[in-house]
Amino acid sequence: MNLINKRLEAFVTDVIISFAAGIPFFLISLLLNNNLIWMSFTLAFMYALLFCKDVENGRSFGKQNTGLCILSEKNEKAPSITRLFLRNLFYVLWPIEIILIFCNSGKRLGDLVMRTKVVQCAKEPNTTFRLTSKYLCSIFVVTIVLFVLFFFITRLIYEHSPMMRLLYSWDN
Repeated sequence: MNLINKRLEAFVTDVIISFAAGIPFFLISLLLNNNLIWMSFTLAFMYALLFCKDVENGRSFGKQNTGLCILSEKNEKAPSITRLFLRNLFYVLWPIEIILIFCNSGKRLGDLVMRTKVVQCAKEPNTTFRLTSKYLCSIFVVTIVLFVLFFFITRLIYEHSPMMRLLYSWDN
């Protein structure tokens, strides 16, 4: 299997995990009549999982499963947590990311800007993804920041849009 196919498999695995982890919060939101607080939290949590997926030495669950890892182009070592996080922020520009990965020898925009590369690494037997304190703290901090951002943006839209007031309730 070539590198682009492995990257795609790893990404799809990580997205499925992100959505699966967000489902309980989404269901709570539905039970609470689409409460904006829970919806904002759900979106923040799911995006935090996606943005922080590689902070554990450049290997997400999907990358570990496919034997891939992220390395810095400079020194061939795992990039810093900040660079890995910023690299994944470019997922919000997914149309550009898709075009670039197929036209630029398998590099995404995040790879180009952060000067990283995804390579085949030694696949460790029986490797399990560990929920380390570094990974959990990253998700926690990013979830809080995104929650505040999403909540206030949604609140602003809610206050100025009659359609949003019909869809969401602040009473619950």
